[in-house]
Amino acid sequence: MIDGGSSDSFIHPIVTKFLNLPIELPPGFRVMVGNFEMMEAEGYIPTLEVNMQGHTMLIPQVYVLYYAGGELVIGTTWLKKLKAHIVDYHSSSIRLWQKGDFVTIYGDEFKGLKEARFHHIIQLQNKNAEK
Repeated sequence: MIDGGSSDSFIHPIVTKFLNLPIELPPGFRVMVGNFEMMEAEGYIPTLEVNMQGHTMLIPQVYVLYYAGGELVIGTTWLKKLKAHIVDYHSSSIRLWQKGDFVTIYGDEFKGLKEARFHHIIQLQNKNAEK
């Protein structure tokens, strides 16, 4: 998820373990999340290479953090690195200049909320997703 409201970028520890990503020692970095709770980052990845719709992006300083917002939140540290870019909230897209050409990345279409079923909750619990 690209989040212009997040000052930093975050990755969930489960993703780092699954992808066997190298993590630097914890920087003593504390984060205030959406419910105003303070959380301690477990470490950080100096530069994370991410493929977005066939385009390789380098995301600087990604903190490893347990949160419920998703697997990866890309914040303004990356957006600032892009310099000029155009965000179209109507089409859920971002247009940016990369390697001498314009690139457009499209977000997933929101299909509305879905009802959680018991087995979904059990899966989340088994993955320690409630942390």
